[in-house]
Amino acid sequence: MISRAVLHSLLIASLIVASSAACAAGRDEVISNSRPDRTWGSKVGGFFTSGKSIAVVIGISNYIGARAGGYPELATAKHDADKMVDFLIKDAGFDTVYVLTDEYATSEKIHRLMTDVIPSIVGPHDRFLFYWSGHGDQRVTADGKRSFGFLPLANSRSKEFSAMISMQDLERWDRYLEARQALFVLDACLSGLAGVEKKAPQDARVEQLSLPAHHLLTAGTANETVISGERWGGSLFTDSFILGAKGQARGSSGIVSLFSLIDFIQDRVVIEKQGANWSKSLTPQLQSLQAGDGAFFFTPALQSTALTTTNSQNRNQTPEQKGPTEGFGPLFNYDIESGTISGSMIGLTNYMNKGANWPDSGISACAMACDATAGCRAFGVGFSSGVCLLYRSIANKIPSNDIIGRKK
Repeated sequence: MISRAVLHSLLIASLIVASSAACAAGRDEVISNSRPDRTWGSKVGGFFTSGKSIAVVIGISNYIGARAGGYPELATAKHDADKMVDFLIKDAGFDTVYVLTDEYATSEKIHRLMTDVIPSIVGPHDRFLFYWSGHGDQRVTADGKRSFGFLPLANSRSKEFSAMISMQDLERWDRYLEARQALFVLDACLSGLAGVEKKAPQDARVEQLSLPAHHLLTAGTANETVISGERWGGSLFTDSFILGAKGQARGSSGIVSLFSLIDFIQDRVVIEKQGANWSKSLTPQLQSLQAGDGAFFFTPALQSTALTTTNSQNRNQTPEQKGPTEGFGPLFNYDIESGTISGSMIGLTNYMNKGANWPDSGISACAMACDATAGCRAFGVGFSSGVCLLYRSIANKIPSNDIIGRKK
């Protein structure tokens, strides 16, 4: 017969195993879309309609922790990865998404995926998206003049950089690809240390978007930390990326280009930082990995254009409102001038229909939104992004290409 002591030991062991299994909630999946969107190239003037869309999504939340010499838990990272997967399959129409999260995101699996698997299945007519959500760290040279970015894995120990993914690996992986377009997205602290050649966002004609392009989009600069919280259901950067790509960064053509997307993300980050009373800087960056005249883009469905209004207390949905192209008289109640205003922000509305009368149509619509909002004393319209900002008061004015209106 088994003694009571032995039974007790077996019970404890089974509980430990069960607990470990419960914690091992990572994902190692290949998700195939039964109804992928193969028309994305033709929608912007491309000569091909059979290009595939492939993605790799990595998110790490369950780090070993500071007590074990590693990095602290990052509760939102895996959730951000799950959100990105859902968007790419359900909204963006990607063919295949490879998912690695938590303990399954090992160095061996990541390098094999990016060195052997992805280059073999992504062809010259295809596009590729890489997304990473997790901690970031940097190695600084002894003289303090150079910094190198790294992405810790779940079991990485602090400053043990050999057990991490180097941000310079992204540049190398990109060179392996024959993809027509590639976009690497890093939502990690210090992610601005990745990339080599900075490229200022620029507008591109719709027919040019499908031309070759390889870019890197990071949540911040080399010295900035990212922001996350329940307010955004995870990371502010990832939440803004998905909202913009779903349609809120859409231009008059109905297409969300990478350039309009970065404009939207930057504007929304500024607004949400104010609402969350976050004083640290966060400046999403767009960089070029290879020479090319195109830009990664999304073709959101028309029903994905719901607009949002945000304030410091909560975020409420508002009825869809697009910038009108006619029917508005002079704005007698406002002084219109160029500049950027900051102060007590009331809300944000994104006017995505930049028609032939832009920016006049956007100014008129934004003025009407200010009139209809209690306490609004001024508004600002982003010339390129189409974002309308509503303000209760004005703190300062900085010259820029934006357009502002102050109540007389």
